[in-house]
Amino acid sequence: MTLKFTSLFSEIQILSQHTDIVRHLIRIDARRCCSAGDDGLAIVWDVETGSLLHILRGHSRPITCICQIPYSVDDSVRNFLLTASSDRLVCMWDVETGSLLRKFTEQNSTTKCIVSLSQGFGLFCLAGEKLCLWSVEDGLLDMISADTPDGMSVKFFSLSAL
Repeated sequence: MTLKFTSLFSEIQILSQHTDIVRHLIRIDARRCCSAGDDGLAIVWDVETGSLLHILRGHSRPITCICQIPYSVDDSVRNFLLTASSDRLVCMWDVETGSLLRKFTEQNSTTKCIVSLSQGFGLFCLAGEKLCLWSVEDGLLDMISADTPDGMSVKFFSLSAL
């Protein structure tokens, strides 16, 4: 699969590495972006040169969503990438090295959405069959599902209580 960056008037770059449909593209910072798709790969690119920086291999099925999570460690902010797939895994990656840091499996379902909840605190929410609140440090903090007696449930997470 070829990923093209184009303007209205000319092609800027062609990034070729994926072997199937690319469904996700996020900006990491001013010089990097990450693409992900149905081949189960997430690829970190240098946007100025088009150079491939890292291939993130950890999923056996299509990637369903991707999110960047900033996390403060020792007075500096590290950026992690989270990828989720229909293989029921959520993988946490180090953006700088491309290393797989952790696999989250407790949700035991396909994740359709990942949202970063706080700048620097490493909190994020996964949504699929279940709604899960996670911490980079502590793992799963809370989980709710639609399997309630009335078929619907609403729960609010309080970040001040964490």
